[in-house]
Amino acid sequence: LSTPRTTTTVDTIELTVRALRALAGPFAGLSGADFCQAICRHIVEQLELDCVFVGLYASDTEEVHSYAGWDGQGAMQPFSYALADTPCEHVVGREYATYPDSVQQRFPNDLMLVEMGLEAYVGAPLFDRKGRPLGIVVALATQALATDHPVATLLPLFVETISAEIQRSRAEQELRQQEAWLRKTEAGYRALFDSLHETVYVQQADGRFITVNQGAERMYGYPRDWFIGKGPADLAAPGRNDLEALQRIYSRVLDGQPQTFEFWGRRADGSEFPKEVRAYRGIWYGDEVIFALAIDISDKKAHQQQLEYAARYDILTGLPNRVLLAEYMAQTLDGCREAQRQLAVAYIDLDGFKAINDHHGHEVGDHLLVAVARRMQRAVDKDDLVARLGGDEFVAVLATSSAERLDPRLDRLLQAASAPIVLGELTLHVSASIGVTTCACTHDPSDPDQLLRRADQAMYQAKLDGKNRIHLFDDALEQDILLRHENRTRLREALEHDEFELHYQPKVNMHSGAVIGAEALIRWRHPERGLLSPAAFLPDIEGQPLDIELGEWVIDRALRQTRQWREAGLELPVSVNISGHHLEQPDFIERLRARIEAEPDYQPGQLELEILESTALGEIGRTSSVIQAGRALGVAFALDDFGTGYSSLTYLKRLPAQVLKIDQSFVRDMLEDPDDLAILEGVIGLADAFRRHTIAEGVETLEHGQLLLQLGCEQAQGYGIARPMPADAIPGWIASWQPAPLWLEARPLNHEDLPILYAGVEHRAWIKAIEQHLSGAQSDPPPLDPHQCRFGRWLDQARSDRRLSQSPTLRLIDALHEQVHAEADRLLAEPRSDRVIGEHLGPLYQLRDRLLGELESLRR
Repeated sequence: LSTPRTTTTVDTIELTVRALRALAGPFAGLSGADFCQAICRHIVEQLELDCVFVGLYASDTEEVHSYAGWDGQGAMQPFSYALADTPCEHVVGREYATYPDSVQQRFPNDLMLVEMGLEAYVGAPLFDRKGRPLGIVVALATQALATDHPVATLLPLFVETISAEIQRSRAEQELRQQEAWLRKTEAGYRALFDSLHETVYVQQADGRFITVNQGAERMYGYPRDWFIGKGPADLAAPGRNDLEALQRIYSRVLDGQPQTFEFWGRRADGSEFPKEVRAYRGIWYGDEVIFALAIDISDKKAHQQQLEYAARYDILTGLPNRVLLAEYMAQTLDGCREAQRQLAVAYIDLDGFKAINDHHGHEVGDHLLVAVARRMQRAVDKDDLVARLGGDEFVAVLATSSAERLDPRLDRLLQAASAPIVLGELTLHVSASIGVTTCACTHDPSDPDQLLRRADQAMYQAKLDGKNRIHLFDDALEQDILLRHENRTRLREALEHDEFELHYQPKVNMHSGAVIGAEALIRWRHPERGLLSPAAFLPDIEGQPLDIELGEWVIDRALRQTRQWREAGLELPVSVNISGHHLEQPDFIERLRARIEAEPDYQPGQLELEILESTALGEIGRTSSVIQAGRALGVAFALDDFGTGYSSLTYLKRLPAQVLKIDQSFVRDMLEDPDDLAILEGVIGLADAFRRHTIAEGVETLEHGQLLLQLGCEQAQGYGIARPMPADAIPGWIASWQPAPLWLEARPLNHEDLPILYAGVEHRAWIKAIEQHLSGAQSDPPPLDPHQCRFGRWLDQARSDRRLSQSPTLRLIDALHEQVHAEADRLLAEPRSDRVIGEHLGPLYQLRDRLLGELESLRR
């Protein structure tokens, strides 16, 4: 299907305002088909439709004849249109018919829909004043329309006006015909004259009535004889009309210029009403006169007032909407500048409203919004304004002479939103995040849009800070947002100019030496700043459309690279990181399928997608479905940064990813942090239990790799293996890669040997704590008593272990441990200086390494 055209509430309001201005301005001087033609053109151009026409029914309402129309190229040629088996058949004398898409499939016998290639149809019925079918107004589009497309709002605005103009035009035409009859017979003229439903006057040049028809009697409630000799002043509502201007209008009529104008009349019962008058020059029994046709437009005026209200006020809450808010802020800013006062703008977003709306339904949600709106109105001063922007977003505009007076008023707004709301048996609770910006009007040039944007930014920060609070706008925050916007613009240019490239970091089996794949890592070849890592630019596009575009680019380039390597005889799977925003797109799998199918000779497993564990847990149901659908395409999946997302066994069971990537933060510190080592052991054991593979990130030293292998994790990547490199360097690296002999010899530890492994890590951690204390990075030293440190406690337990207690190595370890503590005591007793950290730690490190070596001998 074509992409539906959409619009926003603000667009709809603006379109309504434009329509009203057009009716009151350039369209007011048109009549008949010209008037309807102008409306058709206005709708086509404002709503970007393909065709709009007005059709009038034949006498049997089985066929419609075009009266006016516009198709984007110009005025439509007259045509007739049989109604049977067409969407227009459903409009005849009934109601609106809307087919936002697939209208050809619904009405296959309608040849006009097929010939014009139409996809969407909106039809509105026209009725005369007695409720009889008059015709139709039809809007057509070659693309599907969104359900909230403004044509459904804009058409009703014009329907009554078009109906009234067609009837007025017909009445005028009939009047002209009756004038011809008048020349033949006065009796015949009088019969026709009185048969018109509309009011018709014959007036002298000064406006005094010569005669009127029965329509005038019905309109004003006076007998016909009462009108004779009287003028417009006798019919005018007091204070409602400019009678001098009316005389100028009559002068133009007598000059041969037909005129249309509004006039407020007063009936015999004293009630006042508006009417529309069409006047033109004519001949009456040889004398030059003014013929006038009048229509009561009370209903039209009321409808117009309703539309004007809807354009400026929120229909649900009755609060001012965005349009009126902008006008009020502009006026208030000017007033505050003159009075040297301060203006505050508070952007209010309700916390928890969506959950209530989803759980209890829109009706309950609407009642809640109305209740909160009333409370906030009562919470502000009488000169302040509260407006609703839409959804659960409001704005309060507060004028004050000092910043101190704002606090209690803002607190009242917060309390108004947070107080419980009782609806029947329901007690509902929401809160508010309020962002506030102030404008010292005497010297601040800010306009309403700037103030709203700043308040919106502050509100977002209030959300991030925990909600149910007030946050004042920070200039540094705006500068950061502007910088991010500039960076996004530059990043889009970089994508268009092909400034990005992929580097690949090998993934290996440390025990066997096999190269099992490579991770694709994006780099930006910046023209001025050189090669940039992802951390320098990816945060600026997180959650943005460019995030998706860049992710698609990486997948395309990675697939292309695997093909090039395969053609060169190298089979090497590539993994790609996928952002949460990218993964959440509804068409993610469809787009992935298209890319896989476009690759010739794609082999399952050549592409692996790495999903952050935190992303997977956020939408576990959807993530599980995406993984299953992707695996059906031959794509492998890995959970990246595993261990950082507070995952549970249930989550791991539900996520069908084959690989768990252990986060590098645990790997990097596992040699000196027993807690990280425990996490690593747990993750590896969890992967074994669920029959998943593990791969460790961040292997930087031989010791990292050795410890991982002892824990049972053979697959790894990191700077200790290889740094990311350009694609053309990968084949040469693979040819020269050899695993370290230490890794080839390493074997998984028995369970009974794990305490020795942990003891070594505990000892490293104790040495590091001594170093940090000496350097001032840690205020308190670790336990200095050899029997109180965690390694000492392990020694005490080892002495009671029959397997270890008789070992000479254990006694040597005990002696070395005593020496380590003695050396630490000596260092702590010396005055602190940089020299202590540099030269004097050497003996301590030597003792540490000897102890760790003996510890490894003990394990063996």
